[in-house]
Amino acid sequence: MKPSLRPLARGIFAASIFTGCHALAATNTWVGDTSANWNDLNWTGGNNPPLQADVLVFGLPGTSGSILNNDLPASFVINGIAFNSLAGAFTFDGNAITLAGGISNNSTVLQTINFDIDITGQRTLTTTAAGGDLILAGALSGIGGISKAGAGILTLLNPANTYTGE
Repeated sequence: MKPSLRPLARGIFAASIFTGCHALAATNTWVGDTSANWNDLNWTGGNNPPLQADVLVFGLPGTSGSILNNDLPASFVINGIAFNSLAGAFTFDGNAITLAGGISNNSTVLQTINFDIDITGQRTLTTTAAGGDLILAGALSGIGGISKAGAGILTLLNPANTYTGE
């Protein structure tokens, strides 16, 4: 008697149903013409709005301005935040994030992040000369640490920081 391939076919079919389709992590660039909220349709180049583990890039502010609200779910995982060389001076408020990558200010203007950040590993925070500074005003927590790169100024304003790394 010939072996049947039906059990194998059923297994493959079941696996495809349970794993489903999902988008891979992407790089999303802020456009900001819908609202000041991160969870609205304000992004291009990847997922709109962002998905877990995406990288977020900010350049020129859109029509909604440069004071933005992170209304993504609390502790949303972000694989990095980058401000490109033409970025406006952004201020971020809203929900806490889990940072699974670095933060890089490649502009020559101050960037301010007011929400709490959970650090999951050693993270590099990069600033640039001529004003490309970075202020982290929310609490930094988690098992990771931070290191600074670049000639700009990094300011940690929250005395409640509890991250355990360096």
